[in-house]
Amino acid sequence: MQYVSTRTKDCERVSAAYAIKTGLAPDGGLFMPEALPAITLAELSELLDCSYAERATYIFAKFLTDYSITELLADTTEAYSEARFP
Repeated sequence: MQYVSTRTKDCERVSAAYAIKTGLAPDGGLFMPEALPAITLAELSELLDCSYAERATYIFAKFLTDYSITELLADTTEAYSEARFP
């Protein structure tokens, strides 16, 4: 997935990893996805039996295509662990 600036209509498209690393676009705008991915009701239904971290991983994977499912799951599992939310 490619990201664009909120300020410049015809700006350079960048990867998710670049947008995260850079923070702001060169023109000072925020990076946002070029297009929003679709999520069907069937996909949402499949997530009902998943943990919160697994659901987050599924959604993040649609936006953060530079990262593997393994990387995203490790990050979401740590971020949403019981240790962080006692």
